Amino acid sequence: MSDQDDELYSFEDDAKDASSKETEDTGVIPWKILMVDDSPEVHQVTRFVLRSMHFLGRPVEFISGYSAMEGRQLILEHPDAAVILLDVVMETDSAGLDMVKFIREDAGNRLIRIILRTGQPGQAPEAEVIQRYDINDYKNKAELSDDRLHTSVILALRSYERLHNEFIKRQASERTIEYLAYYDVWTGLPNRTLLLDRISQVVQSAVRHNWNAAVLYIDLDQFKRINDSLGHEIGDLLLKTVAERLRILVRGEDTVAHVSGDEFAILLPNLKDPEHSARVAEKALAAIQQPYQIEGQELHITASIGISVCPNDGSEGLTLIRNADTAMYQSKASGRNTYSFFKPEMTARALENLRVSNDLRRAIARNEFVLHYQPQVDLQTGRIVGAEALIRWQHPEWGLVFPGKFIGVAEETGLIQPMGEWVLREACRQNKAWQTAGLPPIDMAVNLSARQFDCGRIERVTTEALAETGLEAHHLELEVTESMIMQNVDQAIAVMKMLKTIGVKLSIDDFGTGYSSLNYLKRFPLDKLKIDQTFVRDIGIDEDDASIVTAIIGLAKSLKLKVIAEGVEKEMQLNFLRDGGCDEMQGYYFSKPIPAADFEALVRKSLVT
Repeated sequence: MSDQDDELYSFEDDAKDASSKETEDTGVIPWKILMVDDSPEVHQVTRFVLRSMHFLGRPVEFISGYSAMEGRQLILEHPDAAVILLDVVMETDSAGLDMVKFIREDAGNRLIRIILRTGQPGQAPEAEVIQRYDINDYKNKAELSDDRLHTSVILALRSYERLHNEFIKRQASERTIEYLAYYDVWTGLPNRTLLLDRISQVVQSAVRHNWNAAVLYIDLDQFKRINDSLGHEIGDLLLKTVAERLRILVRGEDTVAHVSGDEFAILLPNLKDPEHSARVAEKALAAIQQPYQIEGQELHITASIGISVCPNDGSEGLTLIRNADTAMYQSKASGRNTYSFFKPEMTARALENLRVSNDLRRAIARNEFVLHYQPQVDLQTGRIVGAEALIRWQHPEWGLVFPGKFIGVAEETGLIQPMGEWVLREACRQNKAWQTAGLPPIDMAVNLSARQFDCGRIERVTTEALAETGLEAHHLELEVTESMIMQNVDQAIAVMKMLKTIGVKLSIDDFGTGYSSLNYLKRFPLDKLKIDQTFVRDIGIDEDDASIVTAIIGLAKSLKLKVIAEGVEKEMQLNFLRDGGCDEMQGYYFSKPIPAADFEALVRKSLVT
């Protein structure tokens, strides 16, 4: 080793010792700067110029490589390096540029900032190469003064810091969305999707080992009364406490899930005796009916539980849940605060559904359905820019019936398809009628059911509805749910692309309650995401919900999608959404769903004021 080499390596050791000591003293993580150059003198000079400088408040750790081979190894060993100072020409004419390709393509490192240096004129990479491989800077060593080197590194570190922060934010957003895939945010319990997945696994194991498994379906009795009298905030706290009580009374292998609203489920795998599920039901009833102290108030509530047992009551998740749900209604009919095992003869609810089904068939023939319209408002201008069409049933005996009473039956019987097609045609007709009457054009949002989406004729039905009514396609927005399009992603993408060729807009309804992999979400030809009202409702009350809303807005913006929030009821929610970059809103703060004539009057009034 030469005297010069002795001096060089002694200098490097001193620099490393100083960097390590400073990190230990301050706790500040240093920037990692890689230098790959076959000239030891270049390493020495560069370290001398930069050694005493702090970049953006942090010290610098230099790591050297003297060939392209060593450089490749450094890239793999230090994926957190911020900057690489890279010689364009080393062993071969293209060594440096080959290294650039390795960094971006083979190593897949999109964050590290690349500063190319050369000692030979005319070696500058072409502009296309600089853009393709995101090269931060190019410098000629002979012209590179101390100040210019310092400035180049500072700019590179600032660029790295910005990209790294954006990367961290994207990771956080993705983790948030992934969490929403399988867990209920408020209670922290597995949601319906995860419950079905676990039931599927348990059923396979039960069949293989000749065991039993049970599903307990739990509905809180008269929970709506608490919500209506004390408010949703108290109701939500009550749900959270119920979840905690249920969680502590089961085995580690059991699953407690929050299915929806005030409904919970418990999955009990590996049961030698199905009667064990009855003992769990008794414990659950006892735990739920203990008094609750919430916000200074003592609350009392009971529950009704239905039990289905695998394999006798079904060997598939949805069947077991449905049969447990049926048994739960039997418990309610028996006076509540009790449990019932499913029996095939439980037909009370089936008979009710049969009557609803028969009346629905007549309703379609007798044109008993009407549409109400909820305004969608631009958060910046306050203008009505759209409407969501919502079906109502004008029943001759029951009066105006809301969808919760009949949509489930319509889906089970297949009547949802002709009903949905009627909604589509009527919504298009009404929107065109408003335009003809002189109202400014707006977008009409129509929900698609899973049957409509999967039937293979939605493109033709949509085309016919637009042709019959004369509505321009870009004024129609079709809403689909996450669960609908994630059942068969490739098929969903194909259907959505066909709809986009017509010219209609597409949005995901109730975004955040299901799960769309970000990789898939980028493939869907969407125009808008709609934030579910369950997250909007607790803005200003629950920091997690506010963070989720912010994450969804950020996700939508990164995908260049518009975002609309539903269920806006308070000015504080509206201000949060507007300040956060949300584009549109709908909710009772502005208007509930109203008949067509009232909607027209509301638009005309807004034009005057």
